[in-house]
Parts: sequence; C-alpha cells; structure tokens
Amino acid sequence: MAAVRGLTLILILATFACKPTEAAPTRAPIGHGDAEEPPPTAASVVPQVTPPSPLPDDVTARIDRIVADIRPADGGPPQTLADRMAAADVPGLAIAVVDDYQVQWVRGFGVRHAEHDVPVDERTLFQVGAISTTVTTAAILRMQQAGKLDLDRDIAETMRSWTLRADDGWTPRVSLRALLTHTAGLPEIDLVGIRPGDPTPPLAHWLDRADGGAPVTVRRVPGLQTFPSDAGAVVAQVVIADAIEVDFAAAMNDWILQPAAMTDSTFAQPLPLAHLPFASTAHPADAVPLAAGFDAYPQQAAAGLWTTATDLGAFVAAVLRSVAGYEDALLPPDAVAEMMTPIAAGTGLGVQLWGDPLRWSQSGTTHGFSAELVAFTGGGQGAIVLANASATGPLRQAVFDAIAREYQWAEATSEAPAAPPVKELQRLAGVYVIDGAGEIELAVDGDGLALSIPGQAPLRLRSIGEDTFEAVGVQLWVDVQRNGRRVTGLALDQGLGPVLARPRASTSTSP
Repeated sequence: MAAVRGLTLILILATFACKPTEAAPTRAPIGHGDAEEPPPTAASVVPQVTPPSPLPDDVTARIDRIVADIRPADGGPPQTLADRMAAADVPGLAIAVVDDYQVQWVRGFGVRHAEHDVPVDERTLFQVGAISTTVTTAAILRMQQAGKLDLDRDIAETMRSWTLRADDGWTPRVSLRALLTHTAGLPEIDLVGIRPGDPTPPLAHWLDRADGGAPVTVRRVPGLQTFPSDAGAVVAQVVIADAIEVDFAAAMNDWILQPAAMTDSTFAQPLPLAHLPFASTAHPADAVPLAAGFDAYPQQAAAGLWTTATDLGAFVAAVLRSVAGYEDALLPPDAVAEMMTPIAAGTGLGVQLWGDPLRWSQSGTTHGFSAELVAFTGGGQGAIVLANASATGPLRQAVFDAIAREYQWAEATSEAPAAPPVKELQRLAGVYVIDGAGEIELAVDGDGLALSIPGQAPLRLRSIGEDTFEAVGVQLWVDVQRNGRRVTGLALDQGLGPVLARPRASTSTSP
C-alpha cells in the first residue's frame, strides 16, 4: 500500500508537469575520548548491542498499545510502527517516555543500518542537530550559576580566539542571551558536515568563511528582532571555550552530560573510537545509508551532540524536575525560569515554547538524522523520538500522538502550535524539483503556504508541527528537510510514502 500511494503521487505530479552480535556489556559510561583519535569508519568496528531493560507488565502493555496505534493524520485505520517506518523509509527509531518526572521506558525499533541487521537499542547513538543547542544552553545556565559566564555580558569581553564584528566596522554589543534566542542579528549559515578522515578546520577559521565564504558578522541591530541562525550557537561555543579555557566537548561533559546522567553522550567531533560500536548510520534519503557512516560537525553547540534516547530522556526528566523545584534539580529555579520564559513568540532560551499548559520542545536534523523532544512544564511528562533518517516529521508526530493518547496528554496536545513566523515561511518559498515529475512551487499564503502544481489550483498548506504542513481539502503532507537550518528539500507524502523534492538551483532557501 505504501508503494502504491507513493507511486500515485509521482504519477499525479508527472501528469501535471507535462500535462554476529557480541554479548552486551554492563551499563557503564562509554567514555569521553578526545577528538584527536584516528577516524576509523563506522563499518570497521564491531557493534555493541544492549538487551532491552526488563519492564513491569503494565509498562510493556503500554508500549505494545502505542506501537500498534500509529494513526495516519487523515483519520484512517491505525497502523503498526514497523509499517509506518517502512513506508517512510526510516530504518531505525529510538523512543523514550518520561512520566512522573522520570524515564519510564526506552525502546529501540528497527536497525542501525538499512543493509545490516544490528538493532537499534537503548544505547544506540544518534546525532540530534539543534537539540545540541538546548543541551548547551542548560550547560551555560549552570556555568552562569557558578560565576563562569554571564548571559547578558558583552561577549567581546570574553572572546579571545575570534572577533564578532559588523559589516562596516561598527562594533555591536552582543550577549550570550541574544545568541541563544536568535536576536543577535546574525545571518543564516549552512552547517555542512565533514566526512570522516577529512581535515577539520579550526572553528575560528570556519567562522571566517561560513557566510558564503565571508566572515559571520552582525547584520541587524541586536535585540530588536528574532531571526533564526545556527551561527548564534557556534559563536556561543567560542565564548564558552574562551571563558573557561577548556575544550568545548570536555566542558560539556563536565558541566551538563555527567550532571544530567547523560553518560553515553558526547559532543566530541569526530565521534571517538569508544563510541563507534554504539553509533547508528545516517540515511539522508530513501533508506540509503551514507557510505561514510555519518558526517562530523565541528559546530558542536549547534549540531555536534551524539546521544541516546536513554540519555536525552534523562536530560528531559532532569529539566522537568528543575521546573518542579526538586531538591536534586539540575538547574536552580531562577536558571530554569530563564530557559522557560518566552523571549519572542514561541521562543525560549534554547527551546521552543507554546500551549497551555506550557509545552517545550526542540527538534533537530543533520545529514541523515532527525530528532525531536517534547515535554510539559507541569506534570512531569515528555517523550523523545530519534531517527536515523532525515524526513521523519509526520512519523514523529504520529508517534507523539500515540504516546499522548496512551498517557492522556490529549488536553495538552489539543492546541495546535502557533503558525510559523512569516520570515520562516518566506525561507521555504521557492521552486522545487521532483525528479521525473517536474517543478512545484511554494509561496507564502497568509499564515501558511500555498503549493502550486502545474495544471492544478494552488493547495493551501497549514502548519501542524515544526517543519510539517498538511494540505487543506486533500490528503497530502509536506515535511521540510534541513541540514541544520538550511532547507535541503521537501518530502511530500499522501499517506504512505514520501516523494522528495529538491530546491531548484536558482532558488534560494536561505535569507
């Protein structure tokens, strides 16, 4: 059925266009080796597999109900998680559920590599893109509490290894708060990964060439408007390293990964040898594995975190306990209040905020990975979905919906997220090409988008989640694919299989 519906969409558009596993080790930290090791490939190591943790029968029954109740957005009959993953070309998925301020369960589904049978498990590592910034933000808040950093201090007073300037010599005042809330006036940049074995440039060298070959500079008056840019997190990475004079990955290990019990996670790039037996492979499109396994991201604060569903669940639970004022909280009350206070519409400090009761979330993508976390400031509930594929928005949403039904999140999830800002919609507008089927076009239409397909009236698209849209009046979902914040394509799905559209070369999907 998946192939039929995916083929149906291709035919429609074409018509329009032309009219052996080792025993698992006991759970202990993987380790945090430095990033200077020789870069062996993921295929050159023996994978380590961890058996599922035993769970009470009632929890196991809940998991069984969730994975059997993955419902299409069109209201069709429920499907199994395995069927939906196969239809969406997602080889592997890891899910964690937080309930009553603690991780209740973690499970892996599918495989780490589409051509091998090594299963995803509780310790499988995934890249999580912009969720790296959320975890980095929590570390910064802990550093501020210890007097090591100041969110509102001019970063020029701290940075020594690189200087942030304006285009014409004007010296702006930029704070860490501005960098983390996208109000620093920085340009959008492409977070292009580095293949294993390729040289990794110093971060200062990279920042001097990240804006289309030119240095990253302040283009707008800081503090006046929100303008999403991964450059903010990368500059914050420089501030941290210069302030505490410690390698960034080591600093994150000391200030947040260990305190939050994220013992298998690392910001080290490239991925250290000790972590390779636990790593998943990237699948950028069509369940085809990346030949090199995965890319490395020296922009660690923006996209460099490797983590597990177990560890990210522990982080979410720790933040929720901080919000609730637990004595053993990861963040003190004033620090977590900084994180959960809206700075602009839908934006907190390193997280997205919306709904009543307040819901906080973050999603992230790298080349061949995608991830999302959702949690509620009241009630101690949340969930994490990690995938080794890029275009997973509709699948992630269906999983969250199934968890919401089982754990009675309906009241909290009934309110749709606010419409994306017009600037975000403008960044999606443009012409896209579907191989063998011609061109389609996206345009801004009020608080949504309009999709134009040759020979048809424009279809209105409304937002149903971060980077996910559905058509009004017809069964079609559009999932935005990104590398960092750069739009790399669209996945169009009429229910059971995505068709990929890439930006036309002459179409800009960056500001």
